[in-house]
Amino acid sequence: MLRATARREAREEAGVEIERVRVVDSSVFALDDGRRVVNVVTTADYAGGEAHRAAPDEVAAVEWRTPAGIRGTEDAPDFSIGYLDVVEAARDG
Repeated sequence: MLRATARREAREEAGVEIERVRVVDSSVFALDDGRRVVNVVTTADYAGGEAHRAAPDEVAAVEWRTPAGIRGTEDAPDFSIGYLDVVEAARDG
């Protein structure tokens, strides 16, 4: 179910198809209003489509970046860098 959700979200929000989705991490956190959210981190292989803001009301931008390009961005949130570490470890392992 998580893999199907990742494929659907990539298609609906960024206009791309993905395959070989792998779950690599998950966590639970609280929003400012106290609601709890489950976050699931996946990796996947690009399978086609042209990346774009397919859901502009949900997606601010779509960009292809390398891990170094993400790490080199001053405004990359710490949690994103942490997720990147987990993804890279899963791909190397």
